[in-house]
Amino acid sequence: MLKDSFAIEYRASGSFKTYFEIPNLCPHCGEKMSPRYCYGLSRQTQSDHDETATAGLLLQCVNCEKYFARMFLLNVFNDNGAPQEIELTYNPPIHANIPANIDTISDSFSEIYMQALQAKEAGLDQIYGMGLRKALEFLVKDFGIYLHPESSEDIKKRQLGYVIDKYFTEFTAITALFKAATWIGNDETHYERKHPDKDAETIKRFISATMLQISSRLASDEAMSMIEESAKPETKS
Repeated sequence: MLKDSFAIEYRASGSFKTYFEIPNLCPHCGEKMSPRYCYGLSRQTQSDHDETATAGLLLQCVNCEKYFARMFLLNVFNDNGAPQEIELTYNPPIHANIPANIDTISDSFSEIYMQALQAKEAGLDQIYGMGLRKALEFLVKDFGIYLHPESSEDIKKRQLGYVIDKYFTEFTAITALFKAATWIGNDETHYERKHPDKDAETIKRFISATMLQISSRLASDEAMSMIEESAKPETKS
């Protein structure tokens, strides 16, 4: 990191020089350098003491000449006495539309599914489909364990196709979704595709439909449990 003073334009207060720690590695080309300062701006006045007061710097790499921005808290300081930097990720939020009750039966599905969607956003299309396939396996097996807790160890160690055929015989519609999504998911991990007209987006559609059906079953079970509980005779103390 480099520490230097840069002129910051404060709202209605003119321009003043303030010390900042700035990176000596370009976020674009990764080369070590001392960036070219272009501009600094704060929407606060210089006299503001609010800890949310911020400033932004526009910098340019002297090697690849690409621009990049850095943002700082003006009234919060790091161990070196410089304004604390605010990390900028530029990652827009991903809306996965996962029903809340899915997390009650699966601890891992949501995290794996979100990482698959993040891979897609990052342009990692070869990873995207494989991530969806893994998310599907966790969702199916965790739902199977929810329905058949006595067989949890068998479900965990078996191939996904076996689990679908053995433990979901009473769910014709959802079994079709499981099987079709699994076949396409396997294509995403194998050298040769058996279903070349289908892709990862098809898996995503099938997973979305599967989530809704599982969520509906969980909600129905919750309602049934409530009705059964209210039907129990009250015990007198």
